[in-house]
Amino acid sequence: MRNLTRNSMFCEHISRVSRCAAFTMVEILASIAILMIMVLIIARIFIGLNAVWDSGTETVETVNTAWSALSMMQFDLEQAVADNTLRFIVRPDRQLADLFGTHPSEICFVSLQHHINSTARAVREIMYWISETPDSPGTYQLMRGYRELSDGLHTNSPENCYWNPDWYTNDYPVHAGVIADNVTAFYLSVATNANGELLSAYDSTLNEGTLPCSIDIYLELVDRSIALKIADMIQQTNKCYEMIEKYARRFNVRITFPNRTGYAAKYSYNQ
Repeated sequence: MRNLTRNSMFCEHISRVSRCAAFTMVEILASIAILMIMVLIIARIFIGLNAVWDSGTETVETVNTAWSALSMMQFDLEQAVADNTLRFIVRPDRQLADLFGTHPSEICFVSLQHHINSTARAVREIMYWISETPDSPGTYQLMRGYRELSDGLHTNSPENCYWNPDWYTNDYPVHAGVIADNVTAFYLSVATNANGELLSAYDSTLNEGTLPCSIDIYLELVDRSIALKIADMIQQTNKCYEMIEKYARRFNVRITFPNRTGYAAKYSYNQ
């Protein structure tokens, strides 16, 4: 009888230990819920990090694009020449009257390129202007186009800047490329002397055939994602302007022409 009682007590003890060691359904569900919360928190962290990475990458691309564009313009302008025929023109864009509340500029000039392809002087007719992105309405690009005139300088033709003072009125050059995307402002300010006011237009033929004293280039870009949002709300003018004011990245450079009076014409192909 004593052994039976002891056996019963032992079995009951084992049963209680087994019940204590096992997980109840409530505990399992609670563990799963905690695990799911942790997974969601980690996922949100990774999503946030990815968004930060994308934003940082866009910012770097925008900044690099802007300075590359300004460097190219500086290279071209530092080799510019002008006289009464080789005109240096800054004027409002001929095709785009308004760019998010600003008046974009256009510049046309003749530039030496430091290479000779023939016996003729190697020059390029260069133009910069703003154009709407063909496959993305509501976004805009800064364009650079040029015509090479290394041959046939003695030929009197509308495309020849040595003969035609109005060469810059021709269509935009066939050789053209995009040097900056997602532009929200591009305008030029010209100084005719060291102390003079800045002008939005300039014609070398009205200034004794000389280059300006200096030219300020203002370029404003937004990141690609912001440009697409602006394009989607293009009809909501105030919201567009507010977004541009908040997110636009602004760049400015001043280019001077130290030899601006050193290109006086010594002979003319017209004679």
